[in-house]
Amino acid sequence: MMFYQAPGQIRVSHLAYADDLMIFTITCRQNMELLRDFLRAYERVSGQLINGSKSSFIMGRQASSLQMQAVQDVLGYQLKHLPITYLGVPLYKGNRKACLFDPIISRLRDLLQGWAMTNLSHGGRLALIRSVLHATPLHLLQVIHPPKSVLTTIERIFNGFFWGSYNGRKHIHWSSWAKACFPVAEGGLGVRSLADYVRAFSMKLWWRFRGKSSLWSEYLHGRYC
Repeated sequence: MMFYQAPGQIRVSHLAYADDLMIFTITCRQNMELLRDFLRAYERVSGQLINGSKSSFIMGRQASSLQMQAVQDVLGYQLKHLPITYLGVPLYKGNRKACLFDPIISRLRDLLQGWAMTNLSHGGRLALIRSVLHATPLHLLQVIHPPKSVLTTIERIFNGFFWGSYNGRKHIHWSSWAKACFPVAEGGLGVRSLADYVRAFSMKLWWRFRGKSSLWSEYLHGRYC
């Protein structure tokens, strides 16, 4: 049950990370029955049960309603459509849209609601920005380049929190976040700009792509080079 784009390319049947598994296959009833039998055999041998309520499947745009129904009947999983979130990262097809990154922005705002900002000094807020808020979106920036508007929104949240503007309270912002990202020796707060992280992570991905050191890089080379 291999899924691959064209002859000569790397065949990808599945991707696994920890206890998450993504299986690629061709949509036909025979394949679905083979997959179902394989998963049941795995449950018997390992003693681990697959959570059907957390399992789902995605199909291409060309799939018919009969094919979708056949997969649901055989596997019993729910149908989902792109975009979805997998391991904290949005999976989508087409252009990047700012709405795909709403969950990470909501998470940052939820963190702020749990903190009593009125009892924090500017030094305390800066420490939380460096240790918690700034680290929250980094896992996302390592694998995807959000639109500039998303980075701007996130840094506005940082800046508003630092100056105490949140939940309807407005305070004067004595400096822009761009200046706050300058080194301390140059009058800034020593906080790194998210755009700098994006550039650094992009170079890291480019290095891995050029080195063909992973399945991801080999697959992209086979498809686009």
